[in-house]
Amino acid sequence: MMSVERPERCACGRNPIIRSRVVEDGDVSTWVECPGDQRAGAETIDSARNDAAAIANWNNGKRKSW
Repeated sequence: MMSVERPERCACGRNPIIRSRVVEDGDVSTWVECPGDQRAGAETIDSARNDAAAIANWNNGKRKSW
């Protein structure tokens, strides 16, 4: 069984969620966002949803407040 990496808890204590949307030219933007304080990791834009890269951005501390 493969180990699936999960986003670490936000500083506010809530579990973040993975979000995505289709952007221009059919690319997909994927990021991790906290539903509590709206902190978000850096967006990853690729031809398909890339959860692993979005989680890596969040877990490596590349978070910002909107």
